[in-house]
Amino acid sequence: MYDGEKQNRRMQSVIAGTSKLAVLSLLLCFLGCRQESPPRSNDTVSVQPTPPTPDTSVFTTAPTWDQRAGPVFAVPAPGGPTAYLIFPSYSSEFSLDTVKFDLKGPTGQKLQLLRDGKQIAAAEVASLTLDHADDCTTWPSAKLTGVAGAVLPETWTIGVDPKVTTLSIDSLAGSSSKDSVRLTVALAKLASAVPGDTAVAFRGRPFVVRQAAQFSTGTESLVIAEIVRTVSQEAMPLQEHLLLIARADSSDRAGYRREYFERVIGVEDATETTELLAVVRPALNDLLVLVQRDLGEGVRYGLLERSSNGTWRVRWQSAYAGC
Repeated sequence: MYDGEKQNRRMQSVIAGTSKLAVLSLLLCFLGCRQESPPRSNDTVSVQPTPPTPDTSVFTTAPTWDQRAGPVFAVPAPGGPTAYLIFPSYSSEFSLDTVKFDLKGPTGQKLQLLRDGKQIAAAEVASLTLDHADDCTTWPSAKLTGVAGAVLPETWTIGVDPKVTTLSIDSLAGSSSKDSVRLTVALAKLASAVPGDTAVAFRGRPFVVRQAAQFSTGTESLVIAEIVRTVSQEAMPLQEHLLLIARADSSDRAGYRREYFERVIGVEDATETTELLAVVRPALNDLLVLVQRDLGEGVRYGLLERSSNGTWRVRWQSAYAGC
């Protein structure tokens, strides 16, 4: 009995030691698995330029040009009656420094030169040349002549095929003071309601209408505007650019209803800006909007499309030309 009692005590001692060890192991594991949250850094993150952010509810990509806007189009170039001839077959998938342009085919191409969407002259392509610049890409330069010897105007916006139907454009600058203020206020309200406003640095900053243009299809009135917000700081001033397309709607509190938008944010001197070139009406309810996108050291061109069901999308974007 004595030996049995000694054995029982030894077993109880081993079990107790084992239990304590298990408890200790669990405690150490628990403490080891707990990680303190890393201290917050005081470093600031700079805002880098971002690509345009379209309204994803209406945006799809399609790299094809709409032939109803013509086979080619021209934009003014420095040097009088010269232009850059844009070949829509070379979309954003191409690099212009690897393209072999047909410099003979477009000779004789007729163009209607537009200003504010209205034809102000008839011209044709007399000749094409390609001038290479170091580390830069470019479209062919076209020498234009007036049809039947007419003198070409010094200022124009875009040249398109004479068969293309374009709509007249009224700029905000040409509106009366009262209409200008009314439209500016309406556009600022629309801009403040655009979704996806996640850049905290711009919160509370005023919306400034950089440019706006109105046009009518006969049954509806639309406006295309570029609206800017700025963060002025010495080291790196920032800008946000909104490209906004809206339709007049008396049932809406602002008087306009947003149909499409793009947002781009970046450093002030390098942020993409958009210029309206022409509004094409190829069919009763279809619209094509030709724009120029200035990227600081170069440009590209874009075609926005509204189909007959009212859906907007980026239909086409050109190859980049610049340094």
